[in-house]
Amino acid sequence: TVCSSLADLYAGYGCAGLRRPLVVATSARDVGQLLLSYGALRQRLIDGEHCLLLFGTGWGLASEAMSDVDACLPPVGAGGPYNHLSVRSACSIILDRLLGERDK
Repeated sequence: TVCSSLADLYAGYGCAGLRRPLVVATSARDVGQLLLSYGALRQRLIDGEHCLLLFGTGWGLASEAMSDVDACLPPVGAGGPYNHLSVRSACSIILDRLLGERDK
């Protein structure tokens, strides 16, 4: 379903009788806001928690969207000052960190 705003998306959960999912944002920069590790979120997903991941553009998410998130994941980085990936690349890395196979 396409929604015109995040508020409409959140309202849709209530109309369907569902609890609003954990809303987690990503950013290329450290936003210093309610940081949640990849391992902690991976465990919450394994435990069955529903999650909505918000991926921003190179300039990040709008402040209105960021004000409504429950947590943020750490930026994907290479350990240096330059930290820019396409959203598609960052998305694939983050999804692998959260859902990829892990050595036991």
